[in-house]
Formats: sequence, C-alpha cells, structure tokens
Amino acid sequence: MTGKSLLRLDTMNENQEEPETETASLYSSTFAQVIFANVEKVYMTDVPVKCNYTLTPRITAHPKDWIGIFKDYNDFYQFCYVTQKGEIRGASTPFGFRPVNSNMSDHLDNDYNQEMLIITTQDKLEETEREKDALTTNNLKLVLENAALKEKIKEFETQAEQDKEEHSTALEMIKKDRMVLEKQMLEQKVETKAQIEKAEQLRKELAEKEAACLSVQRENQDLQAKMTSAQASVEQSKQERDKAADKGKQLQQETTALKMEISTKETELTSLSETKDQIARELKVALDNLQHIQSDLNKQKKENEKLTEELKKMSETETELQNQIAKVHLLQQALSHSEKLKASHSNTERQLQEQVENLHHRLKATEEQVQKAEQRHVQTTAELRAAEADRERSDANLHDAHQEIQHWKSKFEKMDQMFSKSEVRFKDIEHELDTKTHIIDLRTMEVADLQEEIKKLNRKIDDLRVGSNHRSGSFQLEHPNPYSLTVPKVHSGHTGLLFGNPYSECDVNKAESDEFLDVVQNPDGTENSQNTVEGILAECQKCPVCEVLFPLKLDDFDFEQHVQKHFVYDCPVCQKHFPDNKQNVYQAHVESHFLEFD
Repeated sequence: MTGKSLLRLDTMNENQEEPETETASLYSSTFAQVIFANVEKVYMTDVPVKCNYTLTPRITAHPKDWIGIFKDYNDFYQFCYVTQKGEIRGASTPFGFRPVNSNMSDHLDNDYNQEMLIITTQDKLEETEREKDALTTNNLKLVLENAALKEKIKEFETQAEQDKEEHSTALEMIKKDRMVLEKQMLEQKVETKAQIEKAEQLRKELAEKEAACLSVQRENQDLQAKMTSAQASVEQSKQERDKAADKGKQLQQETTALKMEISTKETELTSLSETKDQIARELKVALDNLQHIQSDLNKQKKENEKLTEELKKMSETETELQNQIAKVHLLQQALSHSEKLKASHSNTERQLQEQVENLHHRLKATEEQVQKAEQRHVQTTAELRAAEADRERSDANLHDAHQEIQHWKSKFEKMDQMFSKSEVRFKDIEHELDTKTHIIDLRTMEVADLQEEIKKLNRKIDDLRVGSNHRSGSFQLEHPNPYSLTVPKVHSGHTGLLFGNPYSECDVNKAESDEFLDVVQNPDGTENSQNTVEGILAECQKCPVCEVLFPLKLDDFDFEQHVQKHFVYDCPVCQKHFPDNKQNVYQAHVESHFLEFD
C-alpha cells in the first residue's frame, strides 16, 4: 500500500446489546442499521484505531461488506459501514485526529489532508439544492404567516379593547341607574313618612271633632232636660200663678232665654252636621283617590315587571357577550395551531365579524330599551308625584300602601343583589381579560422567537447558496466499488488517502489482511479537481449535524454555538422545539399551556 501514512482499523463485532446513546430518529433511518460504539472524539495518530460496531436485526451481513473511514468537509471523520452494493448502512459520530507533539502537527495535517478525499454523489448535491429551495419557500411562508399572525393579533386586541370599553360604558350606565333608583327610593321613603304624619294629624283632628260633637250632643240633651223641667215648672207656675205672680214673670224671662240658647244650639248642630257631611264627602273623595292610586300602583307593578323582564334580557345579553368573549379567547388560543387551521381561519373570521355585528345590533337594541325604560321611569315618577299630591287627603288604605312599599323595597334589594352579582361577573371578566392579555404577550414572545428562527433560516439559506456554488462549480464525486476485479493504479506522488480493500488482490491488502481497509480514488483521475476541493474546504467548515457551511473567517465560538443549538427543549404539550439558550421562553410557553387549561 502506497502513501505517506496509514491508519490501522481494528474492528470488533458486538451482537450483544445496543448502546444507550442512539436516538429514535437515527434508529429509524438507514444509517442506523449498524451501530458504532465507544467512538472517541479524538484519536492519536500513532495509536491504532479500534472500531466497535453492532449489527442490528434490520441488516444481514455479507462477506463482501466493508468498513471505511470517510472525511467530512472539515476536520471531522466518520466510520461508515458499506454493503456490497455500495450503500451506506451505518455511520458513527464524527471524530478527529491529533498529532503526538506540536512539531509534527503541521506535517501530519498536510499528509492527512492530502490523503483524504470527500465522497459525495450528484443526488446529494441535488438534495442540497432542493433543501435550499425548500428552505427559501418555507422562509417566505413563515414571513407571510408571521405578518398574518401579527395582523390577527392586532385585530383581536382592538376587538378586546372595544369589548372592554363597551362593558365599562354598560357598567357605568347600570351604576347611574342604580344611583337614580336609590335616590328615588329615599325620596319615596321621605314622602311616605310625610304622608303618614299627615294622616296621623287628620286622625287627631277627626278625633277632636268627634269629641266636640259628643260634647254638643251632651249639651243638647242637658238643654232638652232643662226644657222639660222648665215646662214642668211652667205648669207648676200656672198652677201657682195666683200664689206667685212675680215668680211667673221671672220664669217667663228664663224660658225666653232658654229658647234663645236652644236656637243657638240648634244652629250649632246644623253647622256641625254640615261639617260632618263635608268630612264624609272628603273621605269619599280620598277613598276614590286611593282606589285610583291603587290602580296606578298596579300599573306600576306591571311596568316594573316589564322592567325586570328587560333587565333579565339585559343579563342574558351580558351572558351572551361573555360567551362571545370566551369564543374570542378560544380563537386567540387557537392561533398557536394556525399552521393546521389555515383553511378555516377565513370562515372563523367571517363568523366572528358577523357575531360582532350582531352584538353591536343587540347593544344598540338594549340601549334603546334602556332609554325607553328611563322614559317610562320618568313618567312613573311624574305619576307618583301626582299621586302623592292626591294622597295628602287619603287616610284609609295606608297599611296596604306600606306593605306595597315594603314589597318594592324587597324587589329593589333583589335588584341590588343582581347588580352586585353583575359587578362580580364583570370583575371575573376583567381578570380573564388580564390572563388572556398575558397569554397574548407570551404569544408575541413566541412570534419574536419565530422571527429569530426565520433570520437563522435566512443565514442557513445564504450559507447553503455559498456551499452549493462551491460544490457545483468544480467537482463531482461518487462511492467507489470495492469489489471490482481490477484495483485502480495509484501513482507514488498521489495525495489521496488510501484504505485497503480486504477483497482486492493487491499485495498491500495481503500484508494487512486482518484489517478492513478502503481504497478511495478520485473519479476524474486528475489532480486539479482535488486542488479545487482542498481550496474550498480550506475556506469553510461544516456543521456535523445540519451540514451548514461556516467560513473560517468567523470565530470558532459561532461555530460551536451553532452546534450547541441542536440540543433543544421539547414542549410536553404541543411538541414544539426550543433551543438550549431559550430556557426562559420554553418555561413561559409551557406556563401558557397550563393557563389555557385553567
């Protein structure tokens, strides 16, 4: 075997247990049918390289299968298991070589760089170009989706602010109506107290008048008794006229005086009877007024029942508004799944617009109903004032009116309870809106992260363009067939790395028959293509995971940071991936899911 240096490859087949380092994604690919274990990150150049591998049940070994070491675009190497058909069925993790001392490092690096060739295919180049096109299309889609999501978030925020303003105005109107009703209740209480006092005064006056009537009747009875006694005395005087003429004259004078007093008392009785008649008439008028007031109160009860029904309708509209708000929040939550629900977003937006228009119409109708109720309330207050003016002369059915007032008090207390419940509901709604705004903020953070990922994808696309331009410009490589009958001739001055083929008839392979070695040849057979490849690889380095090229002008820290970003966090709910340096965003994302469940 010709060449400046050789690498010994000690292979060991281990069919016992599979290593713990393999992942599910590699196990499902064709490159995981043969698993390489105990692969070091760095091998020394003066120590034999040992290769430990395990065959999985998915592959059947063939005597002509072979294992080789392949070099990547930069200083990374890999063990590859190649079948007799030239297909790769196993690849190890990348590793490197390090010289024993620093004096030999430059010489050995030049030797190994000259002896290694990059093996690739036209299909792989086409796949990279396809990946580049797919990344560009995905980038455009992500940009468009990001813009659409931002517009939708703005629309939802404006709708939420409008709903908040409408709810605040409705609450203010309800509070104002409540204050007006409380003032009216206080005024009614004061007026009822004044009416009760007036009724008590009327009762006292009636009692005094009745006492005066009784005293007059008693005086009349006394006068009648005096008349009878006077007549008896007159008869006695007539009988005794002869005996006492002087006494008779005095008695006549007394009788005339008594007659005058009787006439005055009769006039007083007639006046008292007239006053009684007037009082009876006034009582009848008061009773009629009370009956009229009772009919008005019944009408007011009916109107109040209508008002309660309207209030119930208002509460139903409020519940509908709450349901609509809940629907809006559910739609905001569904923004995270926008990629799956692109087709249904247009229909949902139309439905939301129709629902919002219906809600606006309902709010206008409720405002009109509230205005009508206020007008009715003004009319009822005017009627109550008129009834209060008429109620000053009423005295009979005050107990019933008092009971009705208590009934109204209980109703107003119920209304206060309903208003307090509505205030509690509105507070709950405000709390929910705060939580939803927090969720929206988290979504905006996720959108910012998506924008950063888009920028990273743009960088990858630019790097792929640079790599594709370098790769498609000068060379085209393919896998060699190690089972050809003729071994390719290698010049003494050839700079490619030569691995021995155990199935070739070369003398070098006979000398190294106990090792699996590979022979790699430049397909063109020229040294110019190799020089161009070495020039390209000297200017850039490639990520071992995603095959993104990085120029050597950049710092090694950027390259290492890019490699570390492949280790990500996975969301346990939506399976979304987050890089290692985005732990705070990952935690906020998971907390948003738990807030949605609450």
